[in-house]
Parts: sequence; C-alpha cells; structure tokens
Amino acid sequence: MKRLVTLLSVLALCIASLSTVASANSVYTWPVPESSRITQGFSSGHNGIDIGAKTAGVAGNKIVAFYGGTVSRSGWSTSYGWVVYIHHVINNTNYQSRYAHMNQSPSVSLNQNVSKGTTVGYMGQTGDATGVHLHFETRKCASACQIDNSSTPVNPITNFFPEYSIASDSFTTEETDLLPVPDFIQLEEDEVFYSMEDIQNMSVEERIEKGIPIE
Repeated sequence: MKRLVTLLSVLALCIASLSTVASANSVYTWPVPESSRITQGFSSGHNGIDIGAKTAGVAGNKIVAFYGGTVSRSGWSTSYGWVVYIHHVINNTNYQSRYAHMNQSPSVSLNQNVSKGTTVGYMGQTGDATGVHLHFETRKCASACQIDNSSTPVNPITNFFPEYSIASDSFTTEETDLLPVPDFIQLEEDEVFYSMEDIQNMSVEERIEKGIPIE
C-alpha cells in the first residue's frame, strides 16, 4: 500500500510537471482566454478575426497580448474604438497585432514592454462595431513596423492558431465589425487616432465633441 501511494504521488508530480512544461512551451496565447467563439473570419474584406464574448453581448472579457512585444499605439480610434497595437519580433520577422473595440481605455501604455498573456484591455463595442467582440489583427511588416497600414494583414488562425477554427454556426452579424464592407472601400483611410496622452490633455467638452467616451 505504501509503495502504491508513493507511485501515485510520483505520477501526480510527473503530470503536473508535464502540464507546466506544455504551458511554458505554448508559443502564442489566445487573445481572449475566456472565449474561443470566432464570429467573423479573416478575408480580403476583413483584415482580422472577430471573437465574441464568453456570454454573447456581455462586455468585459479580458483581452491579452498574444505574444511578447512593445506597445506602439494605445488610445482611441474613430474606427477601432479603444485600441492597442503591439509590435513583435517572431522568428526574426517583424509583426504587429491589433486589439480593437475595447470597452474602456487600454490597460497598457505607449512604449510599454509586454509579455504574452499581459492584459491589454477588456472586450467591448466601441468604434465601428456591431455587438460586443474583439477585433484581432496580425500584420506582417516588411521592415520595422509602422503605425500606419503599410503592413500586410495575415490570417491569425492559419499563421498562429491553427488549432482554432470558426464553427459553421458561430458566424453572426451581431458580434462583428460593421457589415457589409465592400473590398474596394478602405475605411481606415479616414481613421482619426488620439493617443492616451492626447486624451488626458482634453477637456470633457473636447472629448464629447470628438466622440471619445467619458469614463
């Protein structure tokens, strides 16, 4: 009996150790740990994927950095709403990730170094969005990443999360970016962005005039 207890204890330790190693070896972190519901996929007319809330329509799910890097944008966009951009170097290649439509100002600051899994904000419905969701983009940069749209959008699923997929019954126009958007229309060209530094120096009246939520 004593030997059996010892063997069971060793087995439990081995399982725990393997679990820890597997977690440590996970290269990328899914940006919404509480939800894997993909409500809109990547396409030529949609530069990222949309991830719905754990409970449809309920804001507040935590959003985390999918990989370590440096925050290059944190603030308010007329199209993305509350948004964060992070620059990464992955296998000697420069990438940028974007986390849009958050329900409040970002949890990270410009030039902050973040690790994968760092909380960057919380899911919401700000900017050009229908329903509560995260719009998640990954972009490949030819050289150093810029904060404009010179980078090339790449599919987050096929490039970083092949184990995730959009279920046939999960697509909905109620938890996505505004649709339909024809391919030839580039709404981002009209985007206006305000950094957190800009916003902190605005009066309440200025924020209201610019459509920036008062928290």
